[in-house]
Amino acid sequence: MHCTTRLAFTVLLLAQLASGCGDDKDKKAPPAPVVEPTASPTSLTEVVLHGSGEPNATIEVTGASEVATAIIDRFTSRFFVKVSLNTGDSASLDVLNTLSVVAIDGAGNRSEATQVEIIYEVPHAETLAITVPELVSADDGSARVSAEINNDESAQGVSLEGLSVTWTATGPGGEQSENQRRHRRAGTCFR
Repeated sequence: MHCTTRLAFTVLLLAQLASGCGDDKDKKAPPAPVVEPTASPTSLTEVVLHGSGEPNATIEVTGASEVATAIIDRFTSRFFVKVSLNTGDSASLDVLNTLSVVAIDGAGNRSEATQVEIIYEVPHAETLAITVPELVSADDGSARVSAEINNDESAQGVSLEGLSVTWTATGPGGEQSENQRRHRRAGTCFR
């Protein structure tokens, strides 16, 4: 009986060890990722978030126009993830993108979220440069000038609709006249 008891105890111990092996799964969440400051507001529709976190973990960014993911480098612990911002549906409002950045380790454990706020700013004309030829003849009472629009990041697609320009003309005798013109149609041309 003694051998049978020892054998039964050994079998029971091995069974407990074998069933307990599956319970050794990693249940510890990785630390929250560190995200470097990002320019805000911006008129870019896509931005790249930079930061660091647990090596080989997946970075997941939600709260933008779509979920973005990247793998944290296993040697440097750094990540770079391209995020498409929500741009809204109105050309006159800025849009706040509240992003949640989490790290997910190989066992599926999710870190606490790091919150990042980026304001998408609707592109707008920042400066208006009016160039006038060196010699302007206004014999018929009119003068033609051209305007150039410059934006902080890209003037492409920036509408001048509703832009109002006021200028003062000074005549040869010093008399001044104030003029104003409002651009009424969409486009990037102002005459």
